[in-house]
Amino acid sequence: MYCHNCGEQIAEGGTFCHKCGSQKFDASAGQSVSEAPIQPQAGAQATTAEIKYAGFWIRFVASMIDGLILSVAIFSLVLIPIVGWILIPFVSFIYFAFMTDKYQDTLGKRLFGLMVVSENFEKLTFKKVLMREVVGKIVSSVTFNIGYLIAAFTKRKQALHDFIGDSVVIYRKK
Repeated sequence: MYCHNCGEQIAEGGTFCHKCGSQKFDASAGQSVSEAPIQPQAGAQATTAEIKYAGFWIRFVASMIDGLILSVAIFSLVLIPIVGWILIPFVSFIYFAFMTDKYQDTLGKRLFGLMVVSENFEKLTFKKVLMREVVGKIVSSVTFNIGYLIAAFTKRKQALHDFIGDSVVIYRKK
């Protein structure tokens, strides 16, 4: 199968293009599926390249950028009496879960061309996103952040929350 958007080959059983993130059309839903490569959009390359995993330091910098974004949001909520104060503990989880589910990245990851996918390079299900972004990150944090640090030492650069959510962070193809 080939991506309807950029022409990249979609892995057998894959549900989205790991190059541009487009979901594969579903023939059972009356959508067309291409069995042969299509002409890619302007500027897109239709060659298959090796997957590159995002390492610890690039993910660390991306998370610092996300932290700055969240700081502004949280500061804004502090200014709203009662309702804002109630929402503050949930802002981080909502941000990470929403962005990862909808866009497969966060603004920090997007800046560096990173995306979160399943271990099979498919789009994560919402359940897996919640396992990764809520349960996994809580566990990574209560281990004195060692859960984050292990990304520097694993073959596929996975942190503890990636293992819990069956996910990897990779570079988007250009």
